Amino acid sequence: MKNISIILLLLSLFSCSGNGNKSANRLLKDAEQYRAQGNLKESITSLKSIILNYPN
Repeated sequence: MKNISIILLLLSLFSCSGNGNKSANRLLKDAEQYRAQGNLKESITSLKSIILNYPN
């Protein structure tokens, strides 16, 4: 539960994603790639973009 709270907090901090017109699938692939590389901030930013731009 603590990890989820931290992730949600970080998601709220990154309001400007700069991901342009990427599709939800592309953003998810980017997030997975960033996570595999250990770049968690960029991964979270991509995931937040999915939530904000594709809420359904």
